[in-house]
Amino acid sequence: MKWSERLGYSPDEKVVIIHADDAGITSGTNKAIQDLFKKNIIQSCSVFANSPATDHFLDIHDSNWDIGLHFNFRPVLDKKYHWGNFINLLEDKTSKLFHLISNSRFADIFPFYGDSLPWLTSIQVGMELESQWNSLTEQGLKLSHIDCHNGTLYFSKRLVRVYLNLLSKKQAAGMVLDPTPENIKSFPLLRRLISLYDEFPTFFRLDKLIILPDVSSYSEKLQALQNIIESINPGLTEIIVHPSSVMDESKNKFWDYKTLLEIFGNSNCGLVFANWGELSMRFNEYGQNTSV
Repeated sequence: MKWSERLGYSPDEKVVIIHADDAGITSGTNKAIQDLFKKNIIQSCSVFANSPATDHFLDIHDSNWDIGLHFNFRPVLDKKYHWGNFINLLEDKTSKLFHLISNSRFADIFPFYGDSLPWLTSIQVGMELESQWNSLTEQGLKLSHIDCHNGTLYFSKRLVRVYLNLLSKKQAAGMVLDPTPENIKSFPLLRRLISLYDEFPTFFRLDKLIILPDVSSYSEKLQALQNIIESINPGLTEIIVHPSSVMDESKNKFWDYKTLLEIFGNSNCGLVFANWGELSMRFNEYGQNTSV
């Protein structure tokens, strides 16, 4: 049984969250997200607690938006966690780690790097994760879910446990992908998480996770999104996009924004849209009474 069915949808419905990542990173991203929410094209977004345009996002956001924390390893706590070298390696385009991550599926390498970095202790990451959540909620944001930048909370099984523990504590939804054989092919780390997920039955899961890819032209971006839509089967799918209303910030992010407007401006493309908050309410009503 698909997770959409467990949440009360009919077996043939293609339930989709179009989710905008990286709110707070630039004003252009914030403005694109604002416009896409106003046009009912995206259903959800997640915001950094510690980025240059986070304050701008807090100023323009609407309380009706479905918003989550976009966790990353830039501490907001006034403590030294010795993460600096790791952050620099992730962002230094000459580093071996940067090229390995850029040219590999995240799940193939995160178990190795996550378990081999001793300064990423569970206690430290948990404190930082909760501090980022609190930083946003104390400024008035109502958060429905938590996800993570570049898959940072999926570096290792140990960090996934930290993530699931905080989701439980905050009664928030999370990016929990069902470990089906098809999903394990794309994200091999899922095989190691099956037993861990069984310890946390209080979450619904995504049947499928798709990221709108970077491409070389707008026509390729348009085709990529059309291909994604055509590939969606009945079930619960999240499509992750990275929009910006400013071409100079990033061509690909600008193309994400324009493509969404072009394809979903006047049509739902046969999809049923939902957000994290709505799905959590459905899970409380339907999902906890069904077996996994």
